[in-house]
Amino acid sequence: MQKPLAVLAVAALACAASAQSFNPVVVHSVLDQPLDGNGDTINGLTGLIRQQGTRADRAMQEYDISSLAGKTIISANISGMIFNNNAGGNWPRVFVYEVYSGNGTADVTDYEIAPVATVGGATWELADVTVGVAISEDVTSVLQALVDANATHFGFKVRADASQSNLFPTILSGSTDDAVLTVVAQDGGDPCDRDCDADWDGSGGSPDSSDFLAYLNDWSSQNPCADLAPAGGDGAWDSSDFLAFLNAFSTGC
Repeated sequence: MQKPLAVLAVAALACAASAQSFNPVVVHSVLDQPLDGNGDTINGLTGLIRQQGTRADRAMQEYDISSLAGKTIISANISGMIFNNNAGGNWPRVFVYEVYSGNGTADVTDYEIAPVATVGGATWELADVTVGVAISEDVTSVLQALVDANATHFGFKVRADASQSNLFPTILSGSTDDAVLTVVAQDGGDPCDRDCDADWDGSGGSPDSSDFLAYLNDWSSQNPCADLAPAGGDGAWDSSDFLAFLNAFSTGC
């Protein structure tokens, strides 16, 4: 049973999906020295971001998203802070945010791993040196792409923009201030889809009084799924919808 997008949106809200907060299971930084575009060693200084003529460091955090398998992502946001570790170098400092498919392990190859998407960035002015940079990016579509591809970990990377020639050390969060991935998700698929409209309670077999009462309850409460007529629904709950169900009920499954 196909439903209009507006009806599906209401149906999604009716599912009362709640927000989940994911903290990183991996927090690390990788150094590229000599500078050739490939990671060489994992830093002892977690979260370090730097770019100079002979070396560069990129900070990564990975989140276990295996619990989201098969789900529809309604919304997702990555939020956190970049802090100052050294006020030297050139200003402003320009950063790029990337998302990659991680594996839950701190690997030196995370430095150069191909991003699934670039999801934003920031320009940090010297005047804000004591404040830092707030991160808040919508990652709904890229998270959905990772979930659909059966990825197990959402990787978030902060690196210096290619224009930076002397970006002194900065830190992507810390042990108590890691970036947080906030997600609202629901079970995948159309919540209104049924093999047979007459089997309204989903119990299988021939339609009976429990199916009739289940539909009556949904129709009277204007459940979006009860909008059956015309075919696919029209966003209204009236006698035509009830008659459509009666026709399905009398026809059977």
